[in-house]
Amino acid sequence: KFINPDDIPGEQLPVWVADVALSIFYEYGDVYQTAGAYRTLASCYHSMNDDMAALDMLNLALSDDRINQAPDLVASIREQLSVAYSAVNDKVHSDENRNIYLDLQEQTRQDRSLQARAEMYDQESTQLNWMLGMVVVAIVLLVIMLWLFYYLHTKRSKDQSLDELL
Repeated sequence: KFINPDDIPGEQLPVWVADVALSIFYEYGDVYQTAGAYRTLASCYHSMNDDMAALDMLNLALSDDRINQAPDLVASIREQLSVAYSAVNDKVHSDENRNIYLDLQEQTRQDRSLQARAEMYDQESTQLNWMLGMVVVAIVLLVIMLWLFYYLHTKRSKDQSLDELL
């Protein structure tokens, strides 16, 4: 009763739940979750062999330009668009969306690779800064020790010369 208060038939239940989620996300104003809900609805329609409805949902998912700031989400929508267009025998649009999907996947993979390298370089930079700091401290200690030895040596030399003088 909690999940299905309107006694919706089992095959329609995923569509109903996704539609409820879509309305909540839309009301909340979350562009990314709204696009994800459209993608989920498209999956539901595709599994029910209603690929035209799936295409409508996927095109609605891409209707807000702000969604392009999430390349992983756009890539998954483009992948589903390719499958849906293929199901309705539209090879041109299917290939176009597949190519966009593959390009986004490659771009995302490269971005992650560059991000991993940047993190590695940050760690190395931090380590080198610590080592440089330790070298500077060692040099300062060496200078202090040399000054101290010089001071003690000159003091002892003065004391010895005073003793000889006396």
